[in-house]
Amino acid sequence: MAVVCGYIDLTNLAVGDELVQLEYIKILPAGGYIPYQSLHYRQRNDVLCYIHSKPYYYGIKFTIQQILPLGGPYKSFDYTFYREI
Repeated sequence: MAVVCGYIDLTNLAVGDELVQLEYIKILPAGGYIPYQSLHYRQRNDVLCYIHSKPYYYGIKFTIQQILPLGGPYKSFDYTFYREI
């Protein structure tokens, strides 16, 4: 079993920007990833997003999806994750 946690830097969010963070966990060795949680961030209310420690055995996956305002460009977001075995 392992535990993972990390940070996503949301400094690049601007007025009208929205970001969705999705988390998936695999609970069986041959199973698929099951949606665990989704969090929404808008503008710059939260500059640094902390991904809380989560134990997992078979697999865990994190994704972020940017929802673009009309005519807005895609942005990049710095991140770091830590895994403890």
